[in-house]
Amino acid sequence: MTVTIRPLQENDRAPVIAMLKEGVALKHFLPTAYTQANALLGAALSGVPFTMIKLRAGQTRPHQVTSRAWVAEVNSVPAAFALSLVDANEIEIHLAWTLKALRRTGCMTALIQHEITLNNGQKRIYARCYKKSTWAVSCFQKNGFTLANTGDPVELTL
Repeated sequence: MTVTIRPLQENDRAPVIAMLKEGVALKHFLPTAYTQANALLGAALSGVPFTMIKLRAGQTRPHQVTSRAWVAEVNSVPAAFALSLVDANEIEIHLAWTLKALRRTGCMTALIQHEITLNNGQKRIYARCYKKSTWAVSCFQKNGFTLANTGDPVELTL
């Protein structure tokens, strides 16, 4: 199996929204996830900055961010995605999913490593996962992330 990482394209909206619906059905995301994600995907495609309330160390505050998203393909079929929020000081891998049927193919590791490589050590990288998503928390930890906050969602940092 070949995993390829590429930037999100307009025609990826439907497959990504389908992935999010799978995540909601499996109770890994709240039902609002794909509604919120559709706006974030639009922001990733446009590159236009926006203000978002971000949770960091149990505290919320507004941040000016841009959104970027990547798609992992397995044999030319979208299998996973990661959507990151980028501000002046940090990158947050905000939302990510791998189709259940294609887990353990290296998609999430490839997406995480792609974001790490792009960053080149310049900014702090965070990720948030709900406690139920033990496979996602484990994947981030295998890629060098450590727990920074044990709430729900858990916060991991590199």
